[in-house]
Amino acid sequence: MNPDAPKKTALLLVELGQPKEPTPWERLLLAWHGPPPQVKLETFELHPDRAIAASAVYEALAAAVERLEVPGAKLTTRPLPEAGPLGADRLYLSIRREFSEFLVCVAPVGVSTFVSVRSVDRFPHVRWLHYLVAFSLFAGLSGALLVALTLLQAVVVLLLAVTFLWSVARYAKTSEGWFAEQLPELPVFGPLYLRWFRPDTFYRQDLHQAFTGLVRRAVQGVLAGLEDTQPMRPVGGQPTGS
Repeated sequence: MNPDAPKKTALLLVELGQPKEPTPWERLLLAWHGPPPQVKLETFELHPDRAIAASAVYEALAAAVERLEVPGAKLTTRPLPEAGPLGADRLYLSIRREFSEFLVCVAPVGVSTFVSVRSVDRFPHVRWLHYLVAFSLFAGLSGALLVALTLLQAVVVLLLAVTFLWSVARYAKTSEGWFAEQLPELPVFGPLYLRWFRPDTFYRQDLHQAFTGLVRRAVQGVLAGLEDTQPMRPVGGQPTGS
């Protein structure tokens, strides 16, 4: 036995017990983006020696979620990379409402099949850096207008700009569609828009919990009824004849 092994193990335990301090760049990114999306592995099932068609599972899940008639729920398929930007993609089923999303993957592994279900919370929280950037932009625009125009003209232009932004935010809040969905994704303006026009109220949190709970039950019901769609092996484990 190596006499230095206990000492190295003790040092490793000390390092593991001490949280790593973030670098200044990591702190700046956290202040800008906020916390990363919360991803949770809800379900992972492995079905040995069974071939399950992903399309059949996705269709069953889509039908189950549509029967729930949850307002604002959307179902799409999303190709996500298997290993990197230059690698192959794997098709996931996305069940999303606002910033809450479930990602379902059904894929073969050898002669077996696995099913994974992840929940993702993408709510972009406003940070102090967003206010700082917005104030800097407003101050810079005000200074440029005061240099180029008279005081009265500069005030009128600023009021028109604020009115325009206010109208855009109000329109996005009361409308549905691509614009209302993409506006919160804009840097700086998106989190500020959510904070002041679509705040994270108790009711929105209740809707989030109701949506995630209903989808979980629907997913569990579909997975409980999975059946073989293409047997890979007979019961004895011998290759099938032609």
